[in-house]
Amino acid sequence: LCSDSVVFIATIREGSPISGAFRGKKNVTEYFNKILPEVASFRQLQPLEFVVSDSSVVILGDDEYTIKKTGSKHHSPYAMVLKIKNGFVEEILIIQDLSALWEAYNR
Repeated sequence: LCSDSVVFIATIREGSPISGAFRGKKNVTEYFNKILPEVASFRQLQPLEFVVSDSSVVILGDDEYTIKKTGSKHHSPYAMVLKIKNGFVEEILIIQDLSALWEAYNR
């Protein structure tokens, strides 16, 4: 469902393994299948809500995550914005408070 040039961005400042933009289908797939699972595990707490338009999908959720490096658990609601073009996901933006994760890698 992603274009070959898809871009993934999480709102966490530079300094963690999941900071920055991941560009291209291969890198985004590696982010979700390898990088993120090595950094933290996430558990959905509430059903997702979807807001859909012709060119975007906004997914609202609430989850708990455990940071692998420290074993600490955290809770944070989030919004995921998918930008759609020609039937493919072009951009994925996750807006979430991941400051505890950043702190785990920058103490």
